[in-house]
Amino acid sequence: MRNVRWAKMKMVMEKRGYAIAILIAALCLPAGPSYSKGSNVKFQFNPPPDFTYVESATVTKIRSSKSSPEIKDVARIRAKVTITESPRGYYQAVKTLSAEMTRNGRPVAVPMLDMMSSIELTYDIDREGPLQDVYGYDALFENFRKALSPPAFEALSAVLNQEVLVKKEKADWNARIGSFVGRKVKIGDILLANEPYTLPTGGEITLQRATQVRDWAPCHAKDKSKNCVLLAF
Repeated sequence: MRNVRWAKMKMVMEKRGYAIAILIAALCLPAGPSYSKGSNVKFQFNPPPDFTYVESATVTKIRSSKSSPEIKDVARIRAKVTITESPRGYYQAVKTLSAEMTRNGRPVAVPMLDMMSSIELTYDIDREGPLQDVYGYDALFENFRKALSPPAFEALSAVLNQEVLVKKEKADWNARIGSFVGRKVKIGDILLANEPYTLPTGGEITLQRATQVRDWAPCHAKDKSKNCVLLAF
């Protein structure tokens, strides 16, 4: 929770289904034996190639102040994710299947979500785990250009551009995935990672992302020689 001048804001993010954190968290352990919650595990970057799954995300934002009632925004997004091998690692293609938002339980039209639904993003990932680049935001800004007046598009571009969005994607990736590669943890551990966040009005703040190693989970992959864990973030 972060205090601002007139309000307090709380954001909660939940991802369910075959979350990418589960898929790439293949452990350096043979399959078969039953591991206890106290077992040490080590993360390696090992996504199953030629694999497709559906990821569901729920983002909740709550704003309140002494002079106004609480406002609760809930965005629900479903996306198709396809992982393929690339010359230097992996491509992860993400296509939004559905996106909706409610405010205090009532549907709200959000043009940004509609524009995001019309594009496909491709993540270029190194074989060791770092995110190298994200392709596809050029189509999003073309949608902005068509939907906005020239002055409005120019004003938007001054505070939001492809470089800012890619930087945020890399920070989010490292907070959820990249910072775990090579680390040893136990079931129940909570891992903390700093995530730089660029404000729409300019400037940058640092958010702290907490991820819990919740329990053992099936890998849902062709390679049955690995065990996976469930991450909650």
